[in-house]
Amino acid sequence: ISSRAVVNYNLSTSANFVGEHYQAFIDNYPTILDDNLRSGEALQLPRFMRSFDWIVGLPHCQDPKLGILFMNEIPNCLPSRWDHTFMLGEADPYANKSSDPRTVLVDVLRLGDLLEHAESHFNKQRKDRVLVISSDLNLTYIANSFSRPVPEMVVSLHKFFPTVWMTAKDVRIQGVRTMPITLREMYLRNGAADAAQTAIRAASVSSDFKTRNVLGAWGEFYPDLEENCASASHKDNW
Repeated sequence: ISSRAVVNYNLSTSANFVGEHYQAFIDNYPTILDDNLRSGEALQLPRFMRSFDWIVGLPHCQDPKLGILFMNEIPNCLPSRWDHTFMLGEADPYANKSSDPRTVLVDVLRLGDLLEHAESHFNKQRKDRVLVISSDLNLTYIANSFSRPVPEMVVSLHKFFPTVWMTAKDVRIQGVRTMPITLREMYLRNGAADAAQTAIRAASVSSDFKTRNVLGAWGEFYPDLEENCASASHKDNW
């Protein structure tokens, strides 16, 4: 996405994922950090996020560049009028002093704000912008929230961003590309990165490796979902 220089650390299989080694892991694999940075183990935003010209609305709760933390918003991590998640343009420390970005990563909750800002501030003649929408809310849901059919929503995006990527693309439509899902930093904490590293390196697409239909693990964050999926009606798939 960008040629901006980043810090590289040695990533080996023997060290525990703490400190610089943990940062090396989330820099090595595309990772999104979307909640409070200080409650995790990262030393800075993951390399994938640092490669964008603008980051709009992420991470929630805190602006680590300004050192501001709002404890009353944790653990919900809803955007606050006090932190950078409500800033746009050069005033946002995540705008990297750029008034007209080429690459933008946006939290879906700020998509409307971004489009309004673009209408009044962006150079409409520019044809090289790239937008990545970070959300598990699908394209149809987003379009409905704007009270628009999906094709009209896509036209609105293309007015400023000829290239659009999103993970939750639930309909086949020209003009929006399917974004491979990244790792989420909040799920890598408390030793989970060690297990993730082992699993990633052992993964295979061969038929003898994939012996079941679906793999899911939601336990710590969504115990009800985990229990339901482990029920008798689903047990043959897990």
